[in-house]
Amino acid sequence: FNFKFYFSKKRVKLSKVQIRGPVGTAPKVVKIFLNTSGFSFDDTDSRAPTQVLTLSEPNTIIQLDHLKFQDVSNLSLFIENNQNGGELTQINEIVLHGVPYSTTNVSELKKVAE
Repeated sequence: FNFKFYFSKKRVKLSKVQIRGPVGTAPKVVKIFLNTSGFSFDDTDSRAPTQVLTLSEPNTIIQLDHLKFQDVSNLSLFIENNQNGGELTQINEIVLHGVPYSTTNVSELKKVAE
């Protein structure tokens, strides 16, 4: 499975992801690809994922690599397999935790007295 998420005109900083599904058929290995325009199912073998999640049990909240997920405009999730290794993978909900991306205006920085 390959899911794509686009974040309107604003970019986001993502911190966590949670993929909810029933015991046994919930995803186990999930590959995340960031900011990949024109990304397709066929690209999952030729491109390195930004992060690989191994879910030891369903419904776990997974912390994302803080540095890699600072400026996200879109992401793709590739579900490689499920908890019991069967052909059917079931997802009830995907929850992305994050905040809107905002840049720092360097002209507004002030020197702190030592």
